[in-house]
Amino acid sequence: MRTVVHVAVAPNAVNLAFARALARRGVRLVGVLAAPAPSGIYAAQVACADPASDAALGRALDAVVARFGPLHRIVTTIEPLMEPVARQRARLGVEGLSPEAAHRFRDKGAMKAALRAAGVPVAPSRRVHTLAEAREFARVAGFPLVLKPPAGVSAAATVRVGSLPELERAWQQLPRPLLAEGFLTGTEHSLEAFVCGGRVVFHSVTRYAATPLAVSEDARLQWVVLLPRDLSPFRGPLKVISRALEALGMDDGIAHAEWFWQEDGTVAVGEIGARPPGAGFLDLHSHAHDTDVRDLWARLVVDGAWPGAPERTHAVAGVYLRGPGQGRVVAVDGLAEAQEAMGAHVVEARLPKRGQPRARGYEGDGFVIVRDPDESVVQAAVTTLLQTVTVRYA
Repeated sequence: MRTVVHVAVAPNAVNLAFARALARRGVRLVGVLAAPAPSGIYAAQVACADPASDAALGRALDAVVARFGPLHRIVTTIEPLMEPVARQRARLGVEGLSPEAAHRFRDKGAMKAALRAAGVPVAPSRRVHTLAEAREFARVAGFPLVLKPPAGVSAAATVRVGSLPELERAWQQLPRPLLAEGFLTGTEHSLEAFVCGGRVVFHSVTRYAATPLAVSEDARLQWVVLLPRDLSPFRGPLKVISRALEALGMDDGIAHAEWFWQEDGTVAVGEIGARPPGAGFLDLHSHAHDTDVRDLWARLVVDGAWPGAPERTHAVAGVYLRGPGQGRVVAVDGLAEAQEAMGAHVVEARLPKRGQPRARGYEGDGFVIVRDPDESVVQAAVTTLLQTVTVRYA
């Protein structure tokens, strides 16, 4: 039997959903985890207090090999673990994303350099170690700029600055070195590319009603992610993302690309991860295609095989609930009115619970997913949610 290792940190609901998809491939699934998972999912578990440590992860994997023999695959979906896992694959002779490719995906400076070399449009950027270097980049690129960690995740520790005084204030508060980038404008999207043997075999697209950065900056905004049913307008962006993935060295799996459709009609790539997206995006894609797309991911990373593209049957939207203010959730107003107005269009929801602390990120304190074959119906449901439901804190 093939032995597949799933490397994770916390055995939370997200990681366990990926684990179940891997187990459905008929493999011996071994979890290398920082905390124990519930029984019945993994055939075996090996504790690893720090999976990001090469030494600790190496010892854990050696223990798996000693017990079960050679490994078929070593899989992770967690961004900070991509490079350590790739190095262990190379050490043990296991197929999968190479350390060099993992570094290009993980280090945003190396990513932008590889994409520019391949002719993929990206924002101007520079790794800056000193305030003088940051000032010089600003002089050349102009404001506004974005400052972020070179190996950051999502919008964490990402700051937009619009002037030299703002740049100097941000410099004192952020970890260094930093990646300074020109600020991309336009409509932000993601493209989830399902890749087999280095070739994009299937893709799904989302459109952000407001960028994660904008939502992070303004507590009055709620993040909304829309999945149009018709993907034919996105053939051009697909070509750009496909070229980017080839340049970065993607092999088998899902890549999460964030990109901008700029006002002049051109496409510019923001960032790409060699991993499934977060924020429940795979649930959105699953609802759009009436199938659990995690099973397609598992086929790719375990078998290197593609069963064929599912039909896109619905338009979908995810509305991430939150409100202005601080403290803990005391009420979620307007739910009954919104449900009455939307009817059967709600297919999944996780509502904020009274007493839970307000989340700091743009993903909010809960979500509602709506879908319908008609995209205009989905748009109307989103409007109803935004106008009716309010999260209050105290």
